[in-house]
Amino acid sequence: MKTKLPLLAATFLFAAYPFLCSAQFYLRVSDPQATWKNAPATIEEAVFTLAPHGAFTEVGMYLTFSAKGSESLFAPDLPLEVRFEFQLPKEAMVTDSWLWVDDQIIQAKILDRWTASQIYESIVNRRRDPSILFKDYSGRYRLQIYPLPMGKSRKVKLTFLVPNSWSENEVKMAIPEGLVALSRTVPDLQVRVFPSAEWPNPRVYTHPDVPFRDFSTPELGSFKAATIPKNYLASYKQLEIVFDAPWKEGVYLSRYGSANEGYYQLGVLPSKVLGAAQILPPQRVLVLLHYNPEKVLGITLQTYLQTIRDQLIKKLRPQDFVNVVAANLSPSPVSPSWLPATETNIQYLFQQVQASAISSSNLPTLIGKGISWVGEQKTGGKILLFANSSAEGDPTVANPLLNELSALENSASTPCFIADFQNINTTSYYIGGTRYRGNEYFYANLARQTKGDYLLMASCCGQNNLSLLSERILDLLHAEKAQVDFHTSLKQGFCFNRFSLFTGSDEESIDLNQPIFQIGRYQGQWPFLVELSGSLNQHLFFNAISMDESALSPADSTLKTLWNGYYIRNLEENTPSNRTIGEIIGLSLKERILSLYTAFLCLEPSLGGEPCPTCTDQSKGEVTSIPDRPLDSLAQVTFSPNPFSEQVIIRFAFREGLDLSSYRISIRNALGQEVRVFADLPSGKIHDLSLTWDGSASSGQKVPSGMYFLTLQGPEGKAAYPVAFERR
Repeated sequence: MKTKLPLLAATFLFAAYPFLCSAQFYLRVSDPQATWKNAPATIEEAVFTLAPHGAFTEVGMYLTFSAKGSESLFAPDLPLEVRFEFQLPKEAMVTDSWLWVDDQIIQAKILDRWTASQIYESIVNRRRDPSILFKDYSGRYRLQIYPLPMGKSRKVKLTFLVPNSWSENEVKMAIPEGLVALSRTVPDLQVRVFPSAEWPNPRVYTHPDVPFRDFSTPELGSFKAATIPKNYLASYKQLEIVFDAPWKEGVYLSRYGSANEGYYQLGVLPSKVLGAAQILPPQRVLVLLHYNPEKVLGITLQTYLQTIRDQLIKKLRPQDFVNVVAANLSPSPVSPSWLPATETNIQYLFQQVQASAISSSNLPTLIGKGISWVGEQKTGGKILLFANSSAEGDPTVANPLLNELSALENSASTPCFIADFQNINTTSYYIGGTRYRGNEYFYANLARQTKGDYLLMASCCGQNNLSLLSERILDLLHAEKAQVDFHTSLKQGFCFNRFSLFTGSDEESIDLNQPIFQIGRYQGQWPFLVELSGSLNQHLFFNAISMDESALSPADSTLKTLWNGYYIRNLEENTPSNRTIGEIIGLSLKERILSLYTAFLCLEPSLGGEPCPTCTDQSKGEVTSIPDRPLDSLAQVTFSPNPFSEQVIIRFAFREGLDLSSYRISIRNALGQEVRVFADLPSGKIHDLSLTWDGSASSGQKVPSGMYFLTLQGPEGKAAYPVAFERR
């Protein structure tokens, strides 16, 4: 006879469980009676719905699982179990789970983890319908679904809140790419955003060539949708969607509750609220440009220059100063002195660079020239280097070079911020037990000895996301740390139970260019008061803001969920006791927020599962077709031969004639990376076009054997045509 442990004792045992197990990030199907018999699972369909809520976005993740491709490994009539383990940001909160049973949506019950586990296991032993979702430890989750009949599929929805990243102009939210890429065969990913006056203009930041388009269905009404092609999903570490930032004079404020008590969410952009021109000193940035076509795929010289130029225009202020030096035999600045960082001046500097050659060598001379020039100006400044060399990574080369650079008169006072965008596998060096790739050893030590910073594109931003790399290195360069005191209250009342979100605003110093977000509770009468004071470079600043109800952004009960989620997380991070665990379980059950000690359990109706008549399936409806006229209806494309090994002739027949001045024709690999662009297209309206491709990238190097896609991109969207290259 088994003895049932008291609830708190049992849950305390489960508190230790996540740290004892070694869960993997995977997706498998298995025989639940013999779990060692397992195989990769397939995600047949993936739809994400997004609803921004200020500091967080609510994500509805609809996934349809099957054993497609693995059926031969199991007995024909064996019901399988799906096991899906995945990672979310540590701040994420999971708030719901659905399971489709005979076309009915079953909304999960939330139970303490021990009870839910016992129910699930007993039902699986009886071969009935359940699913269960656990939070194993911070950011790690586990979903199990049973049964998965051979040749059939099972659909689920998980709802979670993920943190947003705010800047002065944009709000970005990220979804880990691995949520879909674990599938045996990766599906296209559809992203849907439902209309909101506050969030009207979504864009796919990591895939800027994928547009959001307007759609409508009778059941769902109007919404915007973007389809991320399957071959794109392995190109980046995460999928990022960006919205326009709905600041109101540098402040974002919402509340849920009455005029007298409830929950609030506050975002403040200190540089805007305090007046950046008066508080933040001007930056002086010398941009060093190095480009080696043999050390990068998917980023042409034109894209390289345009991307860096656009990010400088976006990130630098008119009161900042800028200049540019390009690598060549005798590098020198474009301008003899600093120029104000206006859009006109930045455009001018890059036009001059584009008109001259950029060398793929002479990097040490470029850096030395940059440090020396900054010192000669007597105003100070920072170096911003964009490079993809690997010739200086060997310690026998790097160490003497570092010594030479440190001997320059102004080296110690000239911080070097380095963006390394090479994305071709290169030599590795193991030094002191650490692996350094390419020039990583040289760059990391140069940044360290000059008090700058270093980012490797492949590690931080994906294989060819130069835009994200440029943005992040400029954020690091532009950081202005200040001692800050941040206080919130009501004119007749007070705020309490505050949590600082993401930005470290409870620390002694913050970056004035980064937003402060706070969530808390209030009691009393509005208006809402914010006081921001502190010092930067011995300059004292203070500002007080009073906001009445007209300043509020829309909010709903999600704001209460956010506060309770942070409260649960705060309890989980403390040393657990039976009393603390009991409090977490009680609040988790009441607010339907998954914790370490609870689980979401879906059951078929005969076992107590409750069909949800009010649950709306927002993944319904096919929206993969492009409205207006899709490109592949405008052009017929043929390849001769296909596959090819020497050369392929690509023939276009444009049915009604096409002016190619608004179109881009390129070759992309299976990861979605652009490897070759066809320039110098004929002007005017044409009906026929022939191009040849010999299997080489823009750098001139031959690409590996494999499947490639000829991409035609224009105002109507994008069409892709497969072509196979067999390298001899």
